[in-house]
Amino acid sequence: MQSSARRATLAIVSIATLAWSLAGCGNKQKVLECTAVISSINTDVEKVHKRIGSTPQGAAAVRELESLASGMEDAAKHVGEAEVSFVELTEQVKAYQTMAGDIAKAARELATAVDKVDLERINKAEAELKTAMKREEPIVAAISAFCQAP
Repeated sequence: MQSSARRATLAIVSIATLAWSLAGCGNKQKVLECTAVISSINTDVEKVHKRIGSTPQGAAAVRELESLASGMEDAAKHVGEAEVSFVELTEQVKAYQTMAGDIAKAARELATAVDKVDLERINKAEAELKTAMKREEPIVAAISAFCQAP
């Protein structure tokens, strides 16, 4: 999970740098909105990374999954607070919020399943978590493409 999130963070940092370099070349409103969205995502991704470790077991795993869920709920909330007026960016913000909410839900389901040692629920929740997390990269790529376009 961390490698995917780190790649996304690096991609978003690159987008922010590019957005600032484009400020003198065109639409300042677009640059401001992209920067707000990107900064929000970066801040929350960093917080999530600080909350979770490598592969914990037992009660520590449950705590980390709950922490992941809380962090993704925060990310969904915060990115939604960014003021955006461009339709494409608004759509991607909504997609990111949905994805973050789905990750949070699956992480909570997985935490409950691990806590109850319910293998069937663990397998189902793990699959849902992986599916939700796979959506992150295309959303970040779409934000990148929008923010880099003139």
